[in-house]
Amino acid sequence: SVVSQTNTGQWNWRMKVEENTLLSSHWYYGFSSIDLSNLSSISVQDSLEFSGNVYDFDIEDGNAFLPRNNGLKIINFSDPGNLTIGDYENNLLSDQDIYIEDSKAWVSGYGGPVVLDISDPALISELGNLDLHDGGAWDIKISDSNHLYALDAFNASIRVFDLNNFASFQEISSISL
Repeated sequence: SVVSQTNTGQWNWRMKVEENTLLSSHWYYGFSSIDLSNLSSISVQDSLEFSGNVYDFDIEDGNAFLPRNNGLKIINFSDPGNLTIGDYENNLLSDQDIYIEDSKAWVSGYGGPVVLDISDPALISELGNLDLHDGGAWDIKISDSNHLYALDAFNASIRVFDLNNFASFQEISSISL
């Protein structure tokens, strides 16, 4: 049974929970923070509106990173009732997928995955990219063994890369689907 519900007024796409706050991206409209401290009466704390598709987001250190066409939206949620937003531009990025670990953001790209140093969200820098030349990376996953799995939608294949050297990614194998 439903314990409580709230209406964000948007088409919610992805959610993540951080302590007593649920963060929700809206597929085409923006981002919201929801107060979960009283589950019998959840409520919207704050919302930001911006246009453009948001398919995925990940969080680290009080910031949500949303991949967008040609960049990232960075939303600080350290005060969930007062969300703030910033931008990072990089024309290699697409709006598909993001994976964050140890202040590194792996973001899907039109030409292949891009890895960013996000340790300071105000000064994001590119550490490397994997220019596939022949297809993009629409979905990416990172394994514990330091391998990146990229879904190459253009060529209907899954490709596996060694991540031990950001400046010189090496493809280990691939399989056509």
